[in-house]
Amino acid sequence: MRRKARRSPGAVFALNNKHKTFATGAASAAAVLGDTWIGAGLGPSIPSLIASGLVTGGAYVPYMRWLTRERQDRLKLQVAAAKAGVGAVALGAGTYSALTGASPEETKLMQALVAMLSIPAVDVTALEHTRFGWRAVVVLPPGRDTAPAKVIARREQLSTNIGLPGKLRLAKGARDNELVVFMYETDPLAQTLAWPGPSTTTCREPAVLGMDAFGQPVQIPLLYNHVLIGGASDNGKSSLQSVLIAYVAACEDAEAVLIDLKPGVVELGPWGPCALSLADSPAKALHTLE
Repeated sequence: MRRKARRSPGAVFALNNKHKTFATGAASAAAVLGDTWIGAGLGPSIPSLIASGLVTGGAYVPYMRWLTRERQDRLKLQVAAAKAGVGAVALGAGTYSALTGASPEETKLMQALVAMLSIPAVDVTALEHTRFGWRAVVVLPPGRDTAPAKVIARREQLSTNIGLPGKLRLAKGARDNELVVFMYETDPLAQTLAWPGPSTTTCREPAVLGMDAFGQPVQIPLLYNHVLIGGASDNGKSSLQSVLIAYVAACEDAEAVLIDLKPGVVELGPWGPCALSLADSPAKALHTLE
């Protein structure tokens, strides 16, 4: 007749009720009790030590399996909550209400991250308000599941967890574990941006072409570079070309050499007075290049 393996009632109760501290203590007590029985029965010997080691390791097998299953259940819950659009409060952000930052936005961001990652961020730095909303740099904890790319892939869930008005944009920071968070209350590209004029008088400094969707200036180096402008009709190619020529015209250490073979020189003709040379025919273009 085979006997059933005896289990600690305390450990079973703790595992069923998901009490980690009690489960650890009960499993330890069961291991100590088992080691005591083996020592009393076999005495101090090599078989006794081997049996004690097996009992000690076996006592933690159910506990480790339970921890793995609990973590998988928690991840499934987070995925289901994200798909259902459940906010940070429902995901348990209230558990981390002690996390507070220097501003309401920083506090919301810290609590939203810990609710999504189940681990707090290392630091939130450089939170600043802009004319479009606010921006912050987050130092994420090390780990494959907490990498910036993983957080960026779950942007919608993080936006729901933050619960603040605006459009959330995420980008990888300068370091491997840095995440740049942008919250836009207004769209930087909602209206046509007026060009303020050249910002430099030397070709050694980059030219500011405009603004991107993050509200940051788009810069391009002029010196030792080739530029190809492509795009559909009426998408601003000529305007971008004019901005570049205006920068060259404003530079004290550069000259503009222009070739425009369109009838009437409609594209580059207005820049003729500012250029070193302007060719409007194939023969003049060849002469200019020579």
